[in-house]
Amino acid sequence: MEKFILQCIKNNLGNKKPEDIFNASYLIQYLDRKMGSVHKSSKSRSSFGNIYAIYVLTEDYLNCTTNYSRYKGMAFTDALDRTRSLPFGAKIQNHPLNNRCNDEFRKFFNKDTQEIPIICDLNTKRYWINEKLLVINLEGENIKIVKHDA
Repeated sequence: MEKFILQCIKNNLGNKKPEDIFNASYLIQYLDRKMGSVHKSSKSRSSFGNIYAIYVLTEDYLNCTTNYSRYKGMAFTDALDRTRSLPFGAKIQNHPLNNRCNDEFRKFFNKDTQEIPIICDLNTKRYWINEKLLVINLEGENIKIVKHDA
């Protein structure tokens, strides 16, 4: 799967070194690990759930027309409905949004970063993708790893 990810990085981020971007982005590395299991068995639904939770919140991030730090966040029901609308997502439960994704991310990267992919306000039931994981610093240059389709 890593070869596919490297090609996506090259296609979407231009002349940058794909391997360096891959190695600098914990989020890309996490998604690479999760995508490796989706072809294996029916037990892969939890992998889809975590991938889709990140996808839906990143999509929301890209659709945000205001300063993201001031954005009120995506409502839980909207995030779950959008997740379930994706292919093979109909039976996905709330666990990826609530803890599973963050807990698993910590398991892989707890020595490297304290950041987690999904930020949640339990009082308002609003969700955000962690913007700090969407930007990497490579040789003094900040590179956003997500962008709108051209």
